[in-house]
Amino acid sequence: MSTARPKRIGMLLEGRFPPDIRVENEALTLARHGFEIHIFCLSFEDQPLMEQFSDRVFVHRRRISKAVFNKLHITILKFPFYRKFWEHFVRKSRIPLHALHIHDLPLACVGLRLSRLWGIPLILDFHENYPAALKTWEYAQERLARPFLEYNRWKRYEREMVAQADRIIVVIKEDKERFVRLGFPEEKFSVVANTINTSDFPTINWQKVKQIREQNFIILYEGGFGIYRGLETAIAAMPMILKSIPNAKLILVGEGRNRYHLEQLARVKGINNRVNFTGWVSFKEIPTYIASSDVCLIPLLRMEKTETAMPHKLFHYWYLSKPVIVSNCRSLEQIVQEVSGGLVFQAGNPQDLAEKVICLKDFQLRLEIGKRGRQAILNRYNWSVDSQRLVQLYRELL
Repeated sequence: MSTARPKRIGMLLEGRFPPDIRVENEALTLARHGFEIHIFCLSFEDQPLMEQFSDRVFVHRRRISKAVFNKLHITILKFPFYRKFWEHFVRKSRIPLHALHIHDLPLACVGLRLSRLWGIPLILDFHENYPAALKTWEYAQERLARPFLEYNRWKRYEREMVAQADRIIVVIKEDKERFVRLGFPEEKFSVVANTINTSDFPTINWQKVKQIREQNFIILYEGGFGIYRGLETAIAAMPMILKSIPNAKLILVGEGRNRYHLEQLARVKGINNRVNFTGWVSFKEIPTYIASSDVCLIPLLRMEKTETAMPHKLFHYWYLSKPVIVSNCRSLEQIVQEVSGGLVFQAGNPQDLAEKVICLKDFQLRLEIGKRGRQAILNRYNWSVDSQRLVQLYRELL
């Protein structure tokens, strides 16, 4: 870079850090290219208020109890207190920033006020279609939360923030197209996908792989358990799968509010001994679970949020040469068909899902499909490709 001192980028994250693999990849990439990154985030436990995460990446934390956070954060569009809480937090650091990078929609208003105050660029990084995501949150429908999480209000807020930000980062081209259809200029947007950083992927514990497999045909899902994830479909498909693959076992790696309901469903179907709920595991352990599997699932239900979903897990599955079975949500169906890296079933249809799993009994077919997925990661869908667009954005702005 041309200046002696590095340009400083302030990242605002409404949550804990670490862990957040997208934030980590972006911060480390920009730091390697000469920028200095300051991540402003929350702490729900006794973490250091300030620490150096790596060379040129610094983390600043503001402590808040989880109970208080749960009540406050939804009020950001109605009352000023939570917005001022964040503004005070960032201003109190007294770090002269050259750009503000806001992760996800809620804190965009904080970024806008501070960027205008300091005369610096504002970059919004939308990890998902946030207004659409509200429709999938159970607590958003509760009586006390509903006035704060009203869909149309958040859609208007999203458009207002996009109009006033300098640049917008989205994770998938379909989200960029959504904004362009609303009349925003295409050049305002950069697509930086949730692809895998192959240089920093955790190692596999092969001894544990053998313990997990136990001569079973492993069908694996990794991630959250929200209603829209379609895990009921996966459990409902298991009785049909077991008729053709008696040693089939469904492993659900993750957690969610509906876990009890899913466990009850497995019992009702009489397959609770063929469904394993692991709970949350650390990010470093996830590759070991994936490596133990024969087939990996992304069984999302179809709705506005999931039509443009591109989960990290897809790229994790493919990097480890696993064939995937995904529901026919638009973006997932397109990429799987483009890569020929898996099969597509009708969302919410257990029989169709079962038929697709049974198709992949064939070891040679699984091998061929898995190889195509891995090749797609090595050639195109990896962080070394996506990170170039992020770096280019900042070189243009700063």
